[in-house]
Amino acid sequence: MVDLLIKENRELKRALARAENAQGSRNLGQAAKALSGLQGRLTRALDSSPTAPRSRSTTNAGASIRTRRKVTDPDVLERRRQALAKARAVRQARRTGAGE
Repeated sequence: MVDLLIKENRELKRALARAENAQGSRNLGQAAKALSGLQGRLTRALDSSPTAPRSRSTTNAGASIRTRRKVTDPDVLERRRQALAKARAVRQARRTGAGE
């Protein structure tokens, strides 16, 4: 599988270089996205050990490290409170409706 990824990576790099030479640097978003995705898969494939299967939750550990900034805007906070109150009311109505 790693060999196939390396081969596909080379082909995409060549195609990207040809496209850049032919059209300049416009309309290359899709090709660049495909190439970066392939490079990420290749990196993960090379870094992981084939003998130890990993659970899905450990692959997303990098995303959970980043902490979000605290929201301090009063308007945003009030809208969030209202949305939360509305969601609670809907959930309570569903519970009472399901219990009947």
